Amino acid sequence: MKFIKCSVLLSLGMILPIHAASVRLENDSNVRLRAVIRGADGSTLGDVVLEPNTYPRSNYTWTDSTSQPGNNSSRSKTPLTVIWYCMNGTDFSISDNVSTGSFIRALQGSGKKNCTPTPKNEEESPSETK
Repeated sequence: MKFIKCSVLLSLGMILPIHAASVRLENDSNVRLRAVIRGADGSTLGDVVLEPNTYPRSNYTWTDSTSQPGNNSSRSKTPLTVIWYCMNGTDFSISDNVSTGSFIRALQGSGKKNCTPTPKNEEESPSETK
């Protein structure tokens, strides 16, 4: 009986990790960025804001156990897409066809890889004289 229980637990331990998706993220830029993780079906699986490149470098590991509730886990979510956004909402870079277990850096994706400041209010422009 003990042997059967051990066998079942070992089998579950080997099967469960196969279904877990994870990606290690690092913001190696010099600006604060938001990383959005999307599934192959286009659904948003999660997001995180990461501080700019600092020493020692820090990274974040996203797993589907931290994904948003309501995602249908019976459908495949891989390959993943990681979209990096500037804090003003503009695109920074994108990494697609990301496989589970990958290490993704913001600067390794394709895109403009910079954040333009938001335009200043027109109040600061000189007023017309009559």
